[in-house]
Amino acid sequence: MKYGKYEIKKVAVNDRMSEETVNFSLDLYVDGKKFAAVSNDGRGGCHRTHAYPPFTRRDVDRVEEEMAQDEFLVDSDFERFDNAINTLLLLDDAARNIKRMIKTKAVWVDGNELYSSGYTNSRVPDEALFDRIRVQYPGVTILNTMTVEASAVESVKAARRKNEAELAADPLPGVPRI
Repeated sequence: MKYGKYEIKKVAVNDRMSEETVNFSLDLYVDGKKFAAVSNDGRGGCHRTHAYPPFTRRDVDRVEEEMAQDEFLVDSDFERFDNAINTLLLLDDAARNIKRMIKTKAVWVDGNELYSSGYTNSRVPDEALFDRIRVQYPGVTILNTMTVEASAVESVKAARRKNEAELAADPLPGVPRI
């Protein structure tokens, strides 16, 4: 998945090994150059980052500062490089799901939710279906009409808004209020 000048390749996620954090490994490319190997064993803690030569730890720190300038890529001041990698992983997962879904359904974002609808006879979604959705749900963002990368960004933004709304409504889920 590519976002701006950052791209992740050779992404391997093992959900079965994920405990507190995501178990993954990937290669990070910056400006088209293989920059670093990044991984996490899924047991909590920070990502492991190993710069590919000729890059060094100093270059990783510089890239972290650059990434932190993008409020979507880094949405927290805590572990900014790890936060950016997590966003890239979310984008990669969203892009995979969207590519699969738009083959047979219209997919759209309405507020904090992602919706889909298709024809009952397995027809490929077309402009007539998109127009019907626009009439029925004014102001929605139809992901089929965007690039996969832009669609993934919209999907991740909606998921973040949904999480923020849920936390605002119940900041300590499962803990009784006094």
